[in-house]
Amino acid sequence: MIPSLRNAGEQVEQDMYSGIVAQLLSAVRTPIGICVSCDAAAVPLIKKMRRMGWRVPQDASVIGFDDDISAAVADLTTVHQNPVQIGREAAHKALALMNGQTLDEPFTTMPTSLVLRSTTERVAVH
Repeated sequence: MIPSLRNAGEQVEQDMYSGIVAQLLSAVRTPIGICVSCDAAAVPLIKKMRRMGWRVPQDASVIGFDDDISAAVADLTTVHQNPVQIGREAAHKALALMNGQTLDEPFTTMPTSLVLRSTTERVAVH
């Protein structure tokens, strides 16, 4: 488990990514797949990995989350979600709660899909 960028303190962003890649490289078992919580963090992480000698996806696959514009530009494999739909659902629930209503469905699973691009490599399953 690699620490969150949020917990990295006031460091310069490039130093944070360098530190994360260093942790990945020095792990007892070098990961072959990395899932990053948002595309905006996955793209600079891949850039730093490549600068430090990693081949993405040959050495490690990287998957982001959001499918924002940076994912398409970087050809990043990512999990697509619909932020407008998520926002509407959250606002609906928040307004209902603020009006003292009880939610029939307090938790909602929103649809997602995997968008395959060049940062993951297909592997044979045995």
